[in-house]
Amino acid sequence: MLRILASVVILVSVISCGSSRKASNLRSQDFDASRTATTVVSTTVDGVQTTTATPSAATSMADARAQHSPATSPMPAEPEPQMSQIDSILAYAKTFIGTPYQWAANGPSSFDCSGFVKYVFNHFGYELPRTSTNMSLKFPRVESWADLRPGDLIFFGERNNIRKVGHVGIIYSLDEEHGSFFFIHASVNNGVEIQRYTNPYYMMRYIGAGRVIE
Repeated sequence: MLRILASVVILVSVISCGSSRKASNLRSQDFDASRTATTVVSTTVDGVQTTTATPSAATSMADARAQHSPATSPMPAEPEPQMSQIDSILAYAKTFIGTPYQWAANGPSSFDCSGFVKYVFNHFGYELPRTSTNMSLKFPRVESWADLRPGDLIFFGERNNIRKVGHVGIIYSLDEEHGSFFFIHASVNNGVEIQRYTNPYYMMRYIGAGRVIE
């Protein structure tokens, strides 16, 4: 009887030990799976053995998501609008608004009408004559009113002889709705200003226009 009991005790101990060892192996496998696996490669070159370890295909969930996530890049900057040369000339001319008029003055602290126009265009590399009369003779005339455009020179007659060129300005913008335009010039009373053509004083003295920039 004692021999039978001893055999049963030994059998139970063996079963318990096997179950514990199996559970321990499972926990060890779970722990190993949670780490990034590596592959060890041994090579022998000229009698020298070299061992290298490289990551295997097993990666963490975070690594897998990073591999499949699209690369992010900043949005391209919007290109800045480019100003035409005429726009640049007009913008530069506008910076002198309020500069006082002085006869025969060439700027930049004061101007007469042709001195102002010459100064503005010279800043952009255009050599203009000094007087409004010579300017009207140098550049091609814009014959049709419909062909006028910003940047054209606009010529007016003298006070005592409205058919002889005595004043010049630069067309600043067109007012197509009213069949008119605005021009920037150095006026005797107000200095550099933007004036509407429909002012009767200028309408009655209008002679024509010339084009500096084709």
